[in-house]
Amino acid sequence: MSYFFASILDACLPAALLVGLNWLRRPAPTLRQLALTLTGAFIAGLLLARWFDNASAAVLWWSSLLQCQLVWLFLLLQCAAARWLGLVLSGALTLGAAFVWGHDPNLKLLAASRVVNTELLLSVAAMLAALALLVTLACQLRLLGQLLPRARWWLLALLALLAGLPPGGNMLLALMKQELLELTPGRLKMVALLTNFPWAGTVVALTLVAVMALLAWWRKFRPLRQLARQASDAIERRQRLAALRNIRRLVVTTLLVLLLAAGVDAYWYQVAARPLKGSVAQRLELDANGEIKLPYPVAVLIDGKLRCFDWVADDGKVVRFFVINRFAGTPSPTVVFDACMLCGDMGYAQHDDQVVCIACGVRLYPPSIGNPGGCNPIPLNGWRLAHDAIIIPRAALEEGARYFTTVEAREVTDIVSARRLKTSEAVQTYTYQDKVYFFASEETYQAFRANPGHYIKNAKPCCRGL
Repeated sequence: MSYFFASILDACLPAALLVGLNWLRRPAPTLRQLALTLTGAFIAGLLLARWFDNASAAVLWWSSLLQCQLVWLFLLLQCAAARWLGLVLSGALTLGAAFVWGHDPNLKLLAASRVVNTELLLSVAAMLAALALLVTLACQLRLLGQLLPRARWWLLALLALLAGLPPGGNMLLALMKQELLELTPGRLKMVALLTNFPWAGTVVALTLVAVMALLAWWRKFRPLRQLARQASDAIERRQRLAALRNIRRLVVTTLLVLLLAAGVDAYWYQVAARPLKGSVAQRLELDANGEIKLPYPVAVLIDGKLRCFDWVADDGKVVRFFVINRFAGTPSPTVVFDACMLCGDMGYAQHDDQVVCIACGVRLYPPSIGNPGGCNPIPLNGWRLAHDAIIIPRAALEEGARYFTTVEAREVTDIVSARRLKTSEAVQTYTYQDKVYFFASEETYQAFRANPGHYIKNAKPCCRGL
């Protein structure tokens, strides 16, 4: 939810503030005119972004150039006071901001969803809340600009610079893609700074609005309060007190809205956007029967916590699996591999009371864990319950080794030459009777393949496979 709020804020805040300043010296339009203009422009920007999705370098260049020209043309036309021109400029700025936000790849997740669920409703609500906040900040900045008219031009210039930096970075990237500029690390770093840190522009824009609010308090509220105290006429005093209340209400409301915007943005980047980390796995070994017995009795598993374990196969492949209780309050443990057929072996993590895929972020319904299909952990077949313990045979673990990529180097012995080596240094490996043998040279490998029984029979106990 907070992602969509933060993404709209980052993409559209400078443009929204410019729209607010756009009406400082122009006759205010009707609410209907402004609402239709901004809504139509926003929808048009989203449609254009979808149309030019994955565009070529030439299209990226021209679209970024048009955005930059629009920003500077907006500044030049601030001297004209026509109402229709204000509507055109407001619509153009809104269209450009929506075009930038429309390239967010995560919007495809909303468009692809065919089920109206709680997560979809929360995401839409977050977007509407962000748009409402942008409109509120634009209106409040206009009122602050009326109190501080001398700050208009420097504020316009700074916000226009903020709005023009991302398309400027895209222009630089397009020039390098078309080989019109040499690709250098310095230029790539500049592109990354201009295009990959939208939150920086949001922080600067929010800071500018906060400075305007504090200046209004310092330069308007304090002197007016002193004049209200000195007023001898009752009518004049009431008028000044009313003006004081309006200024105080405007400043306090602006600061509260800024705190809300900054808080949600900071929460997303500092908390919610941090990648999940997989559960720390406990290393287990096979017993004399070639099985793993989990140290947790079934009664402990009722708490619903995800418990992750791993086991190292003969070839050094690390096989991870976890145990979790599927139904709260009822002993119903299941054992699954910590990997997914769709997302790979990045694994799963427990976030609050939910199990989340680290790769794609999907949240799992606990009773579905252990079932095949979709973004579900791969079932681990062959495990059983016995005397309040979970027993997993070696064959079941080896079956899951193909789903994992992590390999640990282990020290082994070449059964032919008795030479010690690490598994990562082995020239060849050979599986015989469900055991993996490692060889230091091609000669010992071929010798073992020719007569494995002879070498196994005459080998020392430490050399008879892993």
